[in-house]
Amino acid sequence: MGFRGCCSMPHGSHTTFAMLSVVCAYILSWVSQATCHYVEITDTNWEDLGIDGEFGFGMASREGYFWIDSTLYRGCVYYTDTDRSRFFDATWKAAIAMASLSSVFGLASLICILFAGCFAFPRRYFIWLSRSCVLVAVFDALTLIALSSDLCKDAPSCKFSTGAGLAIAASVLWLIAAASVGKVPEAEQTEEEYIRGLVGADEPNLPPGTVQTTQTTYPDGRTETKTTTVGGDSAAAAATAAKTDSPADGAEEAEETGEKPGTEE
Repeated sequence: MGFRGCCSMPHGSHTTFAMLSVVCAYILSWVSQATCHYVEITDTNWEDLGIDGEFGFGMASREGYFWIDSTLYRGCVYYTDTDRSRFFDATWKAAIAMASLSSVFGLASLICILFAGCFAFPRRYFIWLSRSCVLVAVFDALTLIALSSDLCKDAPSCKFSTGAGLAIAASVLWLIAAASVGKVPEAEQTEEEYIRGLVGADEPNLPPGTVQTTQTTYPDGRTETKTTTVGGDSAAAAATAAKTDSPADGAEEAEETGEKPGTEE
């Protein structure tokens, strides 16, 4: 694991599709749980709650009437303690628990896959993340047990509505996301290769066996030539030869023999 730069996609372009599938699945899950139209129930026994006719019921809220600035509106209202004691049986509470688990694991999966756009992870990371997506799909599907609750069974009419449909769609999309996440490959570069690329980013990528010759000229006129053979795995110098030429060498030798360079007697 290592940071490779913001939005660098170290695992390749496939990560983009995995991210999009998880994001879409999470949005569908969230909307299915937030709406008050998971099911549509018709009953005439709830006049005391301001409910008469067909009203929607969801995981977190129900449809009802409320006042805003002396104007009566019909829309989603959160469940009160009276609502919970009146409508929620063990089955409906279990459906709400499945929705809560879906939200927790779904959000965790979303955050984890978004990290893959900037960090390099081992393969097992995506395998476990894929399993998490499958788990969220199961939780979303299990929210459908709300249709078998007393709230639905005791009502004259209980219809499948928007929230239930989105829960099914989200469950299918989470399975697609799981397959996509499970196929995310290893990072295109290992940690060592990435660091080596940062250190030697300006150096040419030469194949093994390439001979490089470098000539250096010093201020005193000397020149030094180095020949380097690029190695295999280490890409280090396998052989180095140096040759130094100095224009002052002839003068020094002439001084030792008492002769001047460039003249003959």
